[in-house]
Amino acid sequence: MSILLKKFEEVEHPSWLQGSFEPKLQKGKIVVSIFQNDRCPTIWRNAEVVRKVAEEFKEYVVINEYDTNTRENIVKYKEVGAIYVNKRCVVGGPPLKEEGVRKAFEEEALKIIKS
Repeated sequence: MSILLKKFEEVEHPSWLQGSFEPKLQKGKIVVSIFQNDRCPTIWRNAEVVRKVAEEFKEYVVINEYDTNTRENIVKYKEVGAIYVNKRCVVGGPPLKEEGVRKAFEEEALKIIKS
């Protein structure tokens, strides 16, 4: 642990990305934005869960996928691995449960139906 914390030279502190992704919403649709890369197996698993649940709502869902394997795309989208349902980030970490994803889709579908 001490070698990990050792300072070898003074360097500028890294600036962390601040999630500022704004999806292009579509009237009458649930826009799902999937940001995934090859470095995180959890985001791949979570994306599969979201795609599976999205099939239940396919008349309402549009899925946009973004490859964040390159630095350019990470800087462009300001995301590495996340999943948004409309403007709400439903994934940004641990494995998802289908029930939680289904609830997010149901809430968004109700908004569409009521409007």
